[in-house]
Amino acid sequence: MTKALGRQVNNLADGAWRLTIADLTLPAMIGVYDSEQGAPQPIALTIDIDCDEAQTPPPLDHAAVEAGVRAIVGAGHIKLVETLAEKVAAFCLDFEGVTRAAVSVSKPHAIEEANAAGVRIVRSKPHEGDSQPMT
Repeated sequence: MTKALGRQVNNLADGAWRLTIADLTLPAMIGVYDSEQGAPQPIALTIDIDCDEAQTPPPLDHAAVEAGVRAIVGAGHIKLVETLAEKVAAFCLDFEGVTRAAVSVSKPHAIEEANAAGVRIVRSKPHEGDSQPMT
């Protein structure tokens, strides 16, 4: 975390909230290979959402996050798990009071010899006073 906010536990400020959804498994139209076209395959998402300590109660709940993720996944074919992770993180960061979103997306059947293959990303809202990149 770039801004020190009290005692830190697992990168979470004392008094802040973390909402977690672990291993949400959904059918998804995802992938770039010919074998991944035209039929859904299972994906698993794990989402950690950090909320500002000033937000009591947290500004969102599991049902709101789940509904949004289902809408993103159901919106159509996505080529890359990285793209899906970015869309889910952006959705989560749109909630007021959310400061950080960590999203893992995996495909359990991607590699026969592995439990899953996937990606984990972490995205944060800029803190007040942080410089913004020039556009």
